[in-house]
Amino acid sequence: MRISAQAIWNGHGTARPGRISIRDGRIEQILPPGPADIDLGEAILCAGFVNAHLHLDLSLPRPTETMVGSFDDWLLSVVEARQQLGEDGRTIQAAAGAEETLAGGTTAVFDIDPAGASITALTDSPLRRLLLREVIALNSRPGIDFEALGHFLRGANDGDRELRGISPHSSYTVHPEVLATLLPWCREQDVPWAMHIAEPTWERELLVDGSGAGARFLEGLGADPASFRRGQTMIEALHGSGDLTRHGLIIHGNECSEDEIATIGDSGAALVWCPRSHAFFGRAPHPAPQAAKKGLDVLLGTDGKVSSGTLSMLDEMGAARAAAADLDIETIWKMAIVNPRQWLARSGHPELLGSGTLKEGDPADLVAVSIPDGDGPLLERALSGEVLGTWIDGRALQPEMLEDAQ
Repeated sequence: MRISAQAIWNGHGTARPGRISIRDGRIEQILPPGPADIDLGEAILCAGFVNAHLHLDLSLPRPTETMVGSFDDWLLSVVEARQQLGEDGRTIQAAAGAEETLAGGTTAVFDIDPAGASITALTDSPLRRLLLREVIALNSRPGIDFEALGHFLRGANDGDRELRGISPHSSYTVHPEVLATLLPWCREQDVPWAMHIAEPTWERELLVDGSGAGARFLEGLGADPASFRRGQTMIEALHGSGDLTRHGLIIHGNECSEDEIATIGDSGAALVWCPRSHAFFGRAPHPAPQAAKKGLDVLLGTDGKVSSGTLSMLDEMGAARAAAADLDIETIWKMAIVNPRQWLARSGHPELLGSGTLKEGDPADLVAVSIPDGDGPLLERALSGEVLGTWIDGRALQPEMLEDAQ
C-alpha cells in the first residue's frame, strides 16, 4: 500500500510532499509524490503519537476545568473513585479510554495499571503499550512480593505489541526501604520503570526535613512521615544510590531544579510533561520547556482524563505550545513521536515502537492530521487540525474517516 500526503514528516526537519510505501505491516520506504492507494491531500502524515503517561482506568469525566480544593484532597478523591468503580468499572473505563486514545491518533501508550484493568481492557486492542504495574507501600513491611511482580512481567499477552514494567507510585507512597529493594530489582530484570517525582509542592520539604503538608498527608494515611525523611530530594537520592538510569521515566517533575534536570539528562532517564494536567492543578510554569532546550528528552502524556479533560495528544501538544510559545514547534512534535521511542530504545527495547522517523522496517504505525488554511509552518498549523486516520501495522483503524478525507 502507498499513502500520499502534502506533508510527510519523518521526525525532524521540514515536512515535504511524498508517499509512504507499506509492505507486510512495515514501512518500506518514503517515495516522492506520485500515484497512491490513499491520497490524504492537505495533511501531515507521520509516525503515530505516543502517550507517555496515562492512567486508562481513570478515563472519567473531569468535573471542573481546574482543581477545586487541595491536591491532597483531590488525590484522595481519585483513590475513592477507583474503589467505587470496582474491578468491572475500572475495566470499562480503561476500555473506553483506549478507544478514545486510538481515535485521537495515538498508536502507543505508557499506562500505569494498579490492578489489571488495563490488561483486560487492552487484550484485543491494536494499541502498542508499555504496561507499568503500580506499587504502593506506605510501610516497610511486609515489603515487595517479587514473585508476583515477576509473574506480571512475564505475562504479556502479545510480545509484539506489549511490554511490561514497574511503577513505584511516588516518593511519598513507597517507603524508602521498599524502594531501595524495588529499583535495583528492576535494574536486574532490565525493565523500564516510571515514578511520580517532584509532583506536589510539599514533596521537597517532606523528603528533606520530614515536615510540612506532606507529613500531615502521610499521617492521615496512617504512615510515619519521619521514615520518609531522606535529607535530600528524590532525584538526589536516586542519583546517589545509582538507581537513576536509562530505564527510568520521571513523571511530572514539576518542582525539579535546574541541577536535578541536568542530573536526569545525564542519567539517560526521561522527563514526562503533562501540560493540561499541570494547568488543571494551577501550578507554576513547568521546567520542561527549558529542559528541552538544554537537550533533555521530554515526553508528553495526558495523565488521567480525570485531570486532562481528553486523551487527545493533539490537545496535549497544543497545550504544550501554549505553555512554551518560544519553543521550536519541531521539538513539541518530537515530544509526542520521536522522544518516547528514543527513550524506549535507550532502555533496551527498540523493537516495540520503532524509531518514529519512518525508517525502513519500522512498524507502519501512522497518523494523518489535517492542515488548516493559514500562514506559518505546517507543523504549527496542524496543531489546530483534526486526525484524519490512524494506522497500526499498516491497517487503517478509521476507514470511514479516510473516505471522508478523500
